[in-house]
Amino acid sequence: MNSSDNGVEMRYFRLIRYLVLCGVFFLAACAGLTTPTLETSEYFKTLSNGFVGTMQKSGVLYHYGITIMALKKLSPDNYVEVTFENPDGASPYLVNCNVSDMKALDFIKNAQTYRLDSPVVHGVSPHTNYLVRVSLYGDSSKSRLLGIHEQLVNSGYIEN
Repeated sequence: MNSSDNGVEMRYFRLIRYLVLCGVFFLAACAGLTTPTLETSEYFKTLSNGFVGTMQKSGVLYHYGITIMALKKLSPDNYVEVTFENPDGASPYLVNCNVSDMKALDFIKNAQTYRLDSPVVHGVSPHTNYLVRVSLYGDSSKSRLLGIHEQLVNSGYIEN
């Protein structure tokens, strides 16, 4: 092997190293565009999440939410406090109710599945994760916290 072959190999090695570094930087830049992992906690598993736009005469109204499945049998007397991060940066939205009052879905046989939606939100930034926190209590006195489930929801390309 002569010295000109070593020079070609070194340039090839530098090119490969440059392309790998560019790929790493590209993936790091796109990391904010990925969908958050569907979370599982002691009591719940997230089945889906996302933003929904509803067309109105005044424009598009957005809200976001999650679909969860109970991993343990819930009592109708169990109480939930759902906190939705407010994209405006103001106080979070709170939804409180008994499990029996939650929006039940029946698309999985013999499973307790629920859809939890925020009120209409404003100030949504594109490609931003917003937190939904579900606190499950023994009853409406909220004296016994059974568990907490947290899920991030990405806004995708939505901006309002």
